[in-house]
Amino acid sequence: MGLRDFHQLEGAIDAGRRAAEAALPELSRSLDSAPAGPTTGERVLNLRFDPVCAMVINPRRARAQVTREGSTYYFCSENCRDLFERSSKVEM
Repeated sequence: MGLRDFHQLEGAIDAGRRAAEAALPELSRSLDSAPAGPTTGERVLNLRFDPVCAMVINPRRARAQVTREGSTYYFCSENCRDLFERSSKVEM
């Protein structure tokens, strides 16, 4: 299927839906039996969303951060942080 095969879109969506529905029971069983915490050798990802652009941010690599009312917000850039601070002042 290529980019111009729009006439096959419904069939592709149906196939994807059937594949997802077939995989869900196994995924559910795997999640239900997963250990509560990380086991040795596993890494825990601590990711956040930039509240301005919705980019996924690793807090250790965030370009900027703001703490407000007990919550810390992480940003991909100082521009996003500045937009956040300006919009927060308008809402206050």
